[in-house]
Amino acid sequence: MEELGRRMEGLVDGLERTELRPRQKAAYQCSARCCDIAKTSNELQQCTDRCSGSMSQAHNILVAHVEQFQRRMERCSARCQDSATKDLPQSPNQTETAAAQKKYEGCVNSCANEMIQLIPRLQADITSDLSSLQ
Repeated sequence: MEELGRRMEGLVDGLERTELRPRQKAAYQCSARCCDIAKTSNELQQCTDRCSGSMSQAHNILVAHVEQFQRRMERCSARCQDSATKDLPQSPNQTETAAAQKKYEGCVNSCANEMIQLIPRLQADITSDLSSLQ
């Protein structure tokens, strides 16, 4: 699980650096130009809203993909919980509880390993969706 967390953090950090920051910089530069050309406060607001639109969309794309990925992991973890506890008696003893916990942990680690294998696809999907904004 820790490895999955590290890899997802690396993915998000990398996409933030390569995809979101350049868009954010462009949005700030665009907004600065709005200050020079807008004649009214309403025009300024509309102009800056247009400037930040792509950045907002890019952020929403990233968040949506990451949330979907997290839900997939949560579903896998829930299946593990169901599998580990389905054969437990009403009042399990310590040995039965420990065995169920071990089964659950092994299953969750398998989920994490499966999810790690999906990270390159996730990155490609996000990058593809972001490139469609340009």
